[in-house]
Parts: sequence; structure tokens; C-alpha cells
Amino acid sequence: MGIIVETPSGYSIQPLDTSIHCRDGFCCGVQSLDHFLYTQASQAQKKDSSTTHVLCEPANPAEQSRIVGYVTLTAISIPLIDIPQPLKRIAGGKPTMIAQLIARMAVDHRHRRKRLGEFLLMYALNCCLEIRTMSAFPVVIVDAKDEAVKPFYTKYGFTPFPDKPLRLYLPIDTVRKLLE
Repeated sequence: MGIIVETPSGYSIQPLDTSIHCRDGFCCGVQSLDHFLYTQASQAQKKDSSTTHVLCEPANPAEQSRIVGYVTLTAISIPLIDIPQPLKRIAGGKPTMIAQLIARMAVDHRHRRKRLGEFLLMYALNCCLEIRTMSAFPVVIVDAKDEAVKPFYTKYGFTPFPDKPLRLYLPIDTVRKLLE
């Protein structure tokens, strides 16, 4: 069971564009994630505060592509006091550390058990590596929605913050090794 890096057959992934991507009917089972896709993702993109990439099924030329999953990326700044001890040396004594945040990620409940969540995570990490070539940051952060989701991230090497167990980090060097 290797890590999925290639787009799964029969799907496409691209930045959200509400003129060609159908959000209707998307349901991952977490109301806040569904709500974000319906009402905030496009607005956040227009304001340049985050970018949402959508995984879609192919559509007929006359239809919008139906979204089956998405991942949202943004940059964040973490105060030095909140940085876990292993990362403090990377911060180099600066008062904050810049990181890339995988802000939201969801797969429609009808498409579960197809390893699409794993694909979206690897896609997001690959995007983070590309961003890293243009703008330096030492770590990727994710905020798991609950304890049930946390093992998904830890199996790929994410480490929980000691005082915030649902906030996890992965050094960019580890991302490189994971995707090699």
C-alpha cells in the first residue's frame, strides 16, 4: 500500500472556481467543513486569505464538475511561546515562526474508503513543497477536527503540539522525505 501522489483515475484536481465546480450536495459529515465549502471558500480565495483545491469527478461538457473532496491551504504565523520545543531552534529566536497551514480538508461521505483523503493530504504536502521553493517556511501545520481524525495525520509523521493535541506539525524536511 504505497502513498498516493498521482491524481486517482477518473478524478481531476484544481483551484476552486464556482463557475465550473458544483458544490451542491457535497456532504462530508462535518457541518463546519461543508459550510466552509458552500459559503466561505470562494470568498476567502477572492480575498487572497486561502486557496481551496477541489477534487472532482468528470462532468459532461454542459455540466459543472461535482466536488468530491477539497483541501484549503494558507500561511500562518505562530508565536514563539506556542511553538513546540523541537521547533524552537528552527525559529532561530524570532518572535514568530511562519508555517503553511492545511486549514481544511474533507471528502464527501459517498466517496469514502477510496483513499481520497490520503491523496488530498499528499497533494497538499506537494503544494507546500512547491510553495517552499518560492517562500521559505520550516513546517506544515494541520488542525485535526477531533481525536478520531488525529491518527490519520500521525500515521504520516505529524506530531501533536504538547499543549494543543489536535494541532499537529510536520517539518518541511520530513515532507520532502515522505514524498521522495
